Amino acid sequence: MRLTKGTLMTRALVELTSEFESIKYGMVAVTKSSIKEMLKGVKVEVGDEQDNIICLKELKAGFEAFQMPCSYVFHDDCIE
Repeated sequence: MRLTKGTLMTRALVELTSEFESIKYGMVAVTKSSIKEMLKGVKVEVGDEQDNIICLKELKAGFEAFQMPCSYVFHDDCIE
């Protein structure tokens, strides 16, 4: 069998996918209560405005939101 760039790329993708599915890179399932324990109420400051990665709406300065340990900030409705 002749190895082409396409064949090598396909093999690499299959191998990486298999590795990702078996290791899961430390991801674990969480419960609602554990999520609530991780949340920290924050007020969005001027200069810290960002888009909520769930609903894609802007979190504007002065808005009361919730922050996860990963530093993402969400509207309350978006993480319930």
